[in-house]
Amino acid sequence: MFLLVGAEDLGMSSFHGMSSVHRDLMDGRGQLPSVGEVVKGSRPSLPWFVVDAAGREIEPVSRYLRDLALGDASALTGRSYGYDLLRWFRGLWAVDVGWEQATEAEMTAMVGWLRTAPNPQRRRSHPNSMPAGVINPQSPQVSPLLLTYHIVTGRLNSGRTARKSVRPQ
Repeated sequence: MFLLVGAEDLGMSSFHGMSSVHRDLMDGRGQLPSVGEVVKGSRPSLPWFVVDAAGREIEPVSRYLRDLALGDASALTGRSYGYDLLRWFRGLWAVDVGWEQATEAEMTAMVGWLRTAPNPQRRRSHPNSMPAGVINPQSPQVSPLLLTYHIVTGRLNSGRTARKSVRPQ
């Protein structure tokens, strides 16, 4: 004998089996738990590692970060990846799913959260300031985004008119 239970009875929506927590994260309404942290390691083979809320090392993350470090990546690259993986695990903890059971639903919720959650780096305090992701205009390096900004708007950051040049094809 089988008992038919609706998705709503299980706390799931009929939208691809996503729970309301999944949908809230995907729409930027949910918060990731502020648990776990990236910790500086004491060994060159594992310069950074990630721990959970109880302070236990997350072994799959450590294996990945160790492989990264032994593959000649910078320690700061490992640190950056550690923070990315901590964010992923926080998303999994928010929806109460283990990393081995993660599916497309968890990835979709996380990608939605990343695209919609407030990010102070996206805020611009002055309406004429450069768009996010553009390097310092006083720097000798020029980013492609900065060049595009100058060509499209015809302005430099100071409001002066930029010279439009044609790049050879």
